[in-house]
Amino acid sequence: MITEMEKYNMKKLRYINNINIIYVLFFVLTGLASFTHAGDLLVSFTPEYLTILPGESETLQLNYDVLSGKKGTTGLTLRIHYNSKLISSVLFEDMYGEGLIGHDYTAKKDTKDLDNDPKTDKFLCIGWVGITGDWPEIFTPPMSLGKIIVQAMPDAIHSESFINITANSTPAGYSLNVQRMTVLIP
Repeated sequence: MITEMEKYNMKKLRYINNINIIYVLFFVLTGLASFTHAGDLLVSFTPEYLTILPGESETLQLNYDVLSGKKGTTGLTLRIHYNSKLISSVLFEDMYGEGLIGHDYTAKKDTKDLDNDPKTDKFLCIGWVGITGDWPEIFTPPMSLGKIIVQAMPDAIHSESFINITANSTPAGYSLNVQRMTVLIP
């Protein structure tokens, strides 16, 4: 017959074994994660600051680069976030065509605050795919992905806002670095 002390020691031993298993799994998984980091991507705007008169439009360039890792990837899908109280529309123009799978014409509401900016309330998606894993194949990053036309609301005066970028999807193992744009409406 097992005594109470033996039962207690058996429970304690099981607890210690479970903790050890959790530690081993943690170190194995974090070690594997470090081996699966394929590289870093950068998506940015030119210029970094944009001044738009109320009711007017300005054009900015969407830039793409691979900071580390293999230059050819499986593509990228982005969200472009903006404040619809200050910006009436955001349109894509002359987008890089290789692997372009499409883009939104109508903005979606950012109900989940995907860019962690409560001032932006809408976003548009655009995406490219490289089935062979060599996207972009025609040009080598750094490169332009195209132009974005931003129109200010006619009644938006003395305002400042941001246009943010988030990833809807990135190539496996790649991290996305983004630079947001400051929009000034005098």
